[in-house]
Amino acid sequence: MQWDQRGAGRTFAKNGAAGVTPEKLIADGIDLTEQQHKRFPRAPLILFVHSWGSSIIATSMAQQRRELFLAYVGTGQVTGWADTVQFQFDFLKQHYKEKGDRAALAALEAIGKPDPMNVQQHFGISRPIRQNMNASDTAWLTGLRNSYSANGETEAALKAIGDGMSASGPALIGASVATDFPATATSFKIPYYVIQGRHDLFAPTPLVEAYFNKGLSSEEAPDHHRRRRPLRAGHAPGRGDRIAEGSDPVTLHSLRRRAHDKLPTVISKCHAVPSR
Repeated sequence: MQWDQRGAGRTFAKNGAAGVTPEKLIADGIDLTEQQHKRFPRAPLILFVHSWGSSIIATSMAQQRRELFLAYVGTGQVTGWADTVQFQFDFLKQHYKEKGDRAALAALEAIGKPDPMNVQQHFGISRPIRQNMNASDTAWLTGLRNSYSANGETEAALKAIGDGMSASGPALIGASVATDFPATATSFKIPYYVIQGRHDLFAPTPLVEAYFNKGLSSEEAPDHHRRRRPLRAGHAPGRGDRIAEGSDPVTLHSLRRRAHDKLPTVISKCHAVPSR
């Protein structure tokens, strides 16, 4: 099941973005999950999330109501805003050094250390990140509109997607800036998996690895924490990306088998809402 959250996609087209807050999105997600349990009482649910969905909504859903979910699966997994700002800043400095772009490098060196609370500064500095995305991310974004159209989305629906992002982004950016999972989300009491692109520049993989390996623990399911890293993937790992670790590709089907030997038939997915 896919969920167009409050203020996004078809939900935005119907209800707009008035009153969008992280707390309401979390409550919406929990309410939706409860409805799915009533509709499919024998089907355990896996919470499958990407990017924004992992940073605010799903982590809180899983921690507040762990009994609702069989497992958590994150991809494009967010860790913390401040660390991501610094990572992207350092990435661009190194890129400009290697490219020999003295003017761009001087502009960053004049800043010294970026202020993660200065959102406008960060967005201005990090805009070139999109020019250095992994090839699979570039192809995905380039073909996204065509994919929507091929699946029957109308021009009105496509417009609602863009308008929803523009309306929700400013309302939710404060919650993104406050994200710091290594400090605030160090314990999960359900099986926890990450499928992460090695070349993810928006949710940097080194930060995810550090969070997963050092900062994340579990009181009840320590043997069910798993991480797999696709070789050529970026922020949106695709069906064709290979897995670097482990002999078998990690798929939702294999996760279903591993998690308590049950076979869930319902997947709940929180959509990403880019704020850039």
